[in-house]
Amino acid sequence: MAKIGFCCTWQATDPNANSGYAFSIRNQLLGQYEVVDLLLEPVWPRVMFLGYKVAARLRGEHYGYEREPLYLDALARNIEQWARDASLDAIVCPTTIPVTRYRGPVPVVVVADQVFPSALGSYLQRVFARYRRQGLAQEREALAHCAAASFPTREAADAAVRDCGADPARVHVIPWGANLLAEPPRDEIERAVRGRARDACSLVFIGREWERKGGALVLATLDELRKRGVPAQLTIIGVTPPEPVPDGVRIIPFLDKQTPAGWQEFSAIMDAAHLLLVPSRAEAYGQVYCEAAAFGVPSVANSVGGVPSLVCDGRTGILVDPETATPADIAARIADLWSDRAAYEAMAFAAREDYERRLNWDRFGERFRAVVDGVIG
Repeated sequence: MAKIGFCCTWQATDPNANSGYAFSIRNQLLGQYEVVDLLLEPVWPRVMFLGYKVAARLRGEHYGYEREPLYLDALARNIEQWARDASLDAIVCPTTIPVTRYRGPVPVVVVADQVFPSALGSYLQRVFARYRRQGLAQEREALAHCAAASFPTREAADAAVRDCGADPARVHVIPWGANLLAEPPRDEIERAVRGRARDACSLVFIGREWERKGGALVLATLDELRKRGVPAQLTIIGVTPPEPVPDGVRIIPFLDKQTPAGWQEFSAIMDAAHLLLVPSRAEAYGQVYCEAAAFGVPSVANSVGGVPSLVCDGRTGILVDPETATPADIAARIADLWSDRAAYEAMAFAAREDYERRLNWDRFGERFRAVVDGVIG
């Protein structure tokens, strides 16, 4: 059995850390390989880069030390020692940063949802010039020296080649799955879809970042739906809105669906939900759309980042243009779907089918292990 080193800067055994994608990737390696973990703790005290942090803050700009060359060199030395001691056949890393300057003999496979240039102007606003330069250089260097790079969307893979000079032959597109405690059985989902209420349109918003995830737009859309006579209800999971919400909106600030009690509550909400409404302003991937698809819940989303790779407009959900679509526009499309039960159920079943076909971690594992095997040779 080949020995794989799983290298991470956060606790990969925690299903709630960083949306749980490292946890799920690691799980897909277990059993097929002998997995050896390396949790990379910060090896340089942050005070070394405090001057840059202060300068950036004075300018109202973002700076992070994680792409500083000294820090990257220290990470590489840790990995080199670890790889020698563990006699690894390959290294898998769910981010490009730690392995940027690793030059040992063990081949590296990186997994990421986007590249640094794609984050500029979306996730990263007003970036300190030094951080911008180092981010671009770091991403290019990491992708130039890895044996393979896997991205969950075509948009991210194309950006890696176009903006970071990655070798197209080493870049792979493998969608991620849903961060769920268990896979909802298909027959139960079919019954849930057919049994969803016809006297109230149940919308669900899931996200910790209210502003980036389009929370204000969700409330405005809810208001427009009610003006149109659609009996819309809303459940907000993961955040307490910083603004007043209409009557009847249910707010669940935190729900740990990795616990039995949390999973039971989450499943009940999603079984009854008609639509997931998360119109993010920036979204590299969006596992929440995979989660909704697992429950046969179509998604309503902005066509940004990697979302078009997850939601097929008119088939598995509703995609709108973030530059032009108004709350009234979004409400109109939801109202049209709500008024046509046959069309709604067809969309819900198509969403579940898409989940089974490609938006699940087992399917990811099959394709990703083939990439790792190819790297090991």
